[in-house]
Amino acid sequence: MKFINKNTIITIVSIIVIIGIIYKINQPVKQGLGANSKNSSKKIHSTRSQSALSSNSSSSHNNNSSSSSATDEPKFSSDNSSKIGWSSNKQHELSLFMAEWQSRMNQSFVGTYNGQQPNYYGIKFPTSITNGRLNGHIKFNDITTDVTWSPDGSGHATHKLVAIASGKISNDNFNLALYFFVIENNQPIVYVSQTTNGDDLYFSETKNTDLQNGFTDIFND
Repeated sequence: MKFINKNTIITIVSIIVIIGIIYKINQPVKQGLGANSKNSSKKIHSTRSQSALSSNSSSSHNNNSSSSSATDEPKFSSDNSSKIGWSSNKQHELSLFMAEWQSRMNQSFVGTYNGQQPNYYGIKFPTSITNGRLNGHIKFNDITTDVTWSPDGSGHATHKLVAIASGKISNDNFNLALYFFVIENNQPIVYVSQTTNGDDLYFSETKNTDLQNGFTDIFND
């Protein structure tokens, strides 16, 4: 049996001790690195979470701003009745006025304001206006004038014809009178014709101040 040399044993022990010391020295370093790695990961995660929250907050703010801007935009009404001076509702007012006026004048008229179709010596209204039969045949103060049928006062025509009436100027007289209620350049004017023959209808502004004033009052009301 061979015995191990004493020096060899000392060498082996020394090596084991050195290895143990190295192990102990390195062990805390690894743990530290692991902790730092975990802390770093937590910081990165926290930074990402804060970034996401900031992004969501910014997005929410922008959405709220957009919503607020959309809500604050001015809205415009499509109702222009207060601007045109005439509306379909005023046809009823004109009907009431004409009933009272013609009674005072001892006259009888058929009017579009009552949903009727005035007939002036065979010319039916407003059909003769809307079908173009009278195009070029209407003269206001001897000037050929284009009129546009517009019972509600809408449109941008220079001469908007909002109502028509025809009838006897006296119960004892067969002669007819034809009245055009016109919005001319945004001014209410009543034109009258007593044309009895020919292809053209000649109109002049009515001299009946009560009729003109009544139409004007309704227009301005």
